[in-house]
Amino acid sequence: MIKSKQLLRKSLLGIILIVGLIAFYLGNTTYITQNLDMNNGIQTEFTLTISGFWNLTGSPIEIDGDATGVGAHNWTWAVSQDWCSGLGTEEQPYIIENVTINADPTENAIWIQDSNGYFRINNCTLLGSSAQRGIRFDDVVHGAIENCEIQLFSFGITFDNVNHTRVMHDNIHHNTVEGGYILDSNYNLFSQNNLTNHNGAGLAPAIYLGSDSCWNNFTENRLTNNKRGLYMVDNSNFNHFKNNEVMDNTQNGIEASGVDHNLFYNNSITRNAIHGIQLIYSSNHNDVISNYFLDNGPGVSMMENASGNYIEDNHFEGNNFGIYIYGLGTETSENIIQNNQIHDSNLYGIYLWGNGKKVYNNTIQGNFIQNSGDYGIYFRSNVTSNRIIGNTIYKNLQGIRINLGQNNTISNNILKSNTELGIFINRTTEINGENLCYSNTFMQNGVHAIDESTNNFWNNTDIGNLWDNYTGTDIDFNGIGDQPHNITGGIDYLPIYKPFPQIDIILPYNNSFATQDAPPFLVEIFGDIDTIWYTINNYTSQHIITSNGTIDAAFWQSIWNDFVDGQLIFITFYVNDTLGRMSNATLQLVVNKPPQGIPGYEMFIVLLVSGFLVGYFSINQKKKRSKD
Repeated sequence: MIKSKQLLRKSLLGIILIVGLIAFYLGNTTYITQNLDMNNGIQTEFTLTISGFWNLTGSPIEIDGDATGVGAHNWTWAVSQDWCSGLGTEEQPYIIENVTINADPTENAIWIQDSNGYFRINNCTLLGSSAQRGIRFDDVVHGAIENCEIQLFSFGITFDNVNHTRVMHDNIHHNTVEGGYILDSNYNLFSQNNLTNHNGAGLAPAIYLGSDSCWNNFTENRLTNNKRGLYMVDNSNFNHFKNNEVMDNTQNGIEASGVDHNLFYNNSITRNAIHGIQLIYSSNHNDVISNYFLDNGPGVSMMENASGNYIEDNHFEGNNFGIYIYGLGTETSENIIQNNQIHDSNLYGIYLWGNGKKVYNNTIQGNFIQNSGDYGIYFRSNVTSNRIIGNTIYKNLQGIRINLGQNNTISNNILKSNTELGIFINRTTEINGENLCYSNTFMQNGVHAIDESTNNFWNNTDIGNLWDNYTGTDIDFNGIGDQPHNITGGIDYLPIYKPFPQIDIILPYNNSFATQDAPPFLVEIFGDIDTIWYTINNYTSQHIITSNGTIDAAFWQSIWNDFVDGQLIFITFYVNDTLGRMSNATLQLVVNKPPQGIPGYEMFIVLLVSGFLVGYFSINQKKKRSKD
């Protein structure tokens, strides 16, 4: 029995020792960096195992897949080393892993060239001391760099003519020139990497993509605290940049120069000091869709003949400018800005400036622009033939301001509650005219419109604008006011006429009785309706309704005991239209409450019933005696 207990104790001690060793091993071999972007729900986790199996400091790895002869460092040589294994096939790639290299300033830690087989560099720690490159690939296909720590080189990773290669779960930081330098490389995947703190001389981006690098995918990476996040140049086209976090870079988050047909989708682009995304020097036909821009200079800027770009469904918050189009050395045109949410811009929601060269034929459509510190939309100098269509421009200092703009069309917009002005067309020394404004709705602005220029038009041949302060009539009921509407410096000859909303109460009938049951109601509404509601007596509750029905039963029951028989209940129905104009109608009901009880009433009923029963039995008894 004693021996059994001793054996049990030894077994338990052995198990505890083994578990402790496993826990110690795991605790000292895992490096995790995790980021969660609350705006886009991006979660990136990097799991890096500290390398320590082969320390090759002083012996960097160089592999030339085409090398032959005695002493050639090809893959045959590599797999003869302890740190490499595999067959070079897709199922069993060559694997270089668990290597630590502290390279001297003249070395690349790992350099692979002219390789066609499948291979993977995994779980390596590469330190540079301003050395050349952490990992260098030249003329490579089917490679992979995964779970590696790469720091303190001139370049963290460089690709030259590299295709079908993936870079995943790597931590690349504090390299003096660039984190990743990609040239003439196609169909590669960069995913869930952390690239941070590249702030040396020159461009210093986390990733440099150039020289016809096309069809690459960048997804769920973190590019933070660099000089630039991503720098794209020289016909690097058809790349996809999705679900990345680009944050706190000291110049631009993303800078694209001379590139076409790239997609920037669902990225979080935050607190980049100059531009969130800059499209420049003939960067054309790029799509910027469903991104979140917070606290950048401009969220998106298009400059120097950046044309035909599509900016849609993005959310801009707290940027100096939401979107900026600028013409300096060359003209910038044909960009589409559509269905974006732009709010709380420090200066302007959308800013177009032809500083020397025209900014023309751009479309601004369907955007919601709110709470800009200065102007919702600002056209400044040499801005011509652009279209502002179907936007809601709300609670800015000024809704739209045009300086030196010609032949622009402003239609179907809602300009509401802008503190100073809805639209201001400024007088300047240059020609500023022939802008056309029609089918817009002006309501609750400080001043709806001021036109200090000449030859602008406030209606087309068919229709003008809807003004909430228009006081004219529409005798022929054609929807156009019979009298012009004057603004400061301009005239709308065909103002849209909308009558005040009207409400008629069909049920309940006026002066009908009100009982403890909530009454049904039936109202008829006429006009352009925004909101309908009702109130009862002096109670503060406003009951919004969307259809006919019954007065709120719970509320009715809660106030019923406040009423006495014969008291009047006033129910007022209200309606306002999209211009903020309101009408109302009131009916009164008479409270009908039966008496709660008459003194002696119950006893009277009892006596009456009792007398009836006594009389009934007395008659029956008499009838029986007569028969007897």
